[in-house]
Amino acid sequence: MRFRTVLLGLAALFIAFNAAYFSVTGLSKLFAGASMAVIIMASSLEFAKIIAAGFLYNYWDKINKALRSYLLVGVFVLILITSLGIYGFLTSAYQDTSDQLNVITKQTEMIDVKKTRYVEQLDTYTVEKLQLTGTINELSKGLANNVIQYKDKETGKIITTTSRNTRRSLETQLEQSKEQRDEISGKMDIINDSITSLELKNLDVQASSDLTADIGPLKYLSKITGKDMDIIVNWFTLFIVFVFDPLAITLIVAFSTAIKVDRDEKDKKKISEDRLLYGETPEDKTIVKDDDNDWESLRNTGLDDKLTPENAPEWFESKLDDIEVTDEEVVSPSIPENKDLNNDGIITPEEERRYYETTGWKNAYQGKSYFLHPWFDWKKQERWIRDSDAVRYWMSNMGGTEAALQSYRSKYPTNFNTKTY
Repeated sequence: MRFRTVLLGLAALFIAFNAAYFSVTGLSKLFAGASMAVIIMASSLEFAKIIAAGFLYNYWDKINKALRSYLLVGVFVLILITSLGIYGFLTSAYQDTSDQLNVITKQTEMIDVKKTRYVEQLDTYTVEKLQLTGTINELSKGLANNVIQYKDKETGKIITTTSRNTRRSLETQLEQSKEQRDEISGKMDIINDSITSLELKNLDVQASSDLTADIGPLKYLSKITGKDMDIIVNWFTLFIVFVFDPLAITLIVAFSTAIKVDRDEKDKKKISEDRLLYGETPEDKTIVKDDDNDWESLRNTGLDDKLTPENAPEWFESKLDDIEVTDEEVVSPSIPENKDLNNDGIITPEEERRYYETTGWKNAYQGKSYFLHPWFDWKKQERWIRDSDAVRYWMSNMGGTEAALQSYRSKYPTNFNTKTY
């Protein structure tokens, strides 16, 4: 077995195992009331699915249509079940993440609500402080303009003075306004400190959870696509489901194909080594071609002794067309002498059969392989056991098995006085 075939098999088994694990786990969560029973049932179905897929590929032409159809439908339904299990596993995992994210979101929302209240109070105090500042300015102006003028009766002069009562009243109001302003300023400082503390707490909640970093790419995709994060996760989950289990089954089939290809190459190499060992060359094999041009090229290469009317009928017919026939002569194909056992010019069915059983079975049949002849006896394994094409046909169409093939090959060839392939 080639190294690439081994890697293909390992990849197929690894993906199939993971698909089965995720599917079984997902199904057990869907039916949590009987999780152990579901695990046993789903595991057996997963194993049966892989075996059924391999069996269908290797014995497709050997099983009846009813069994083939049932297994095909069964494998397809099991792929759907596995995909649903994987979907359930992945969505369940995301649901846990979503619940944790909701907890963090609610915590941040509560912090934001408190912050909003403090901001509203801060705005109220800001307005009140502005009003007090305006009042203080007005009282200061009033205190500066507290002037009273009157005419002295004795001298008749205009006297300018200030009102003590008014001044005292203005000073009292001004002092009270300044005290209120200072009190509001203190409250505003406290509120600002509270707002800052809440903002830091909000950042700490988000930074202390690894979940925020894990879902960062999902948030980014949700932002640039304009879709909710649940929809983004559902898309990713469906992509994984559509690829996972179908890829596992495909790789199982590909692994079976690779094994067949490696086995055929090994068989051909063994046949070539056997021929070289017993002094034969590749040209000793009967040449069968379907194209007339190919027959002509073979004849030009000196292999014309391998061309007979039996294995190259098209080439001989083309040559008959090239013969000029006059009115006085009639050209007809001559009867092969090796079939006419009594040399009477007539080949009887008995002579035809005897010729086939002794020598004719080696010849091609209607331009095709010799083993396709209806008289070919598959029970005489020595005739085909070393021909890889015949072996494949026997296993695909004659009900042959690998065990029987190995048994035959352990017996043949035992005598190399004659060709057995």
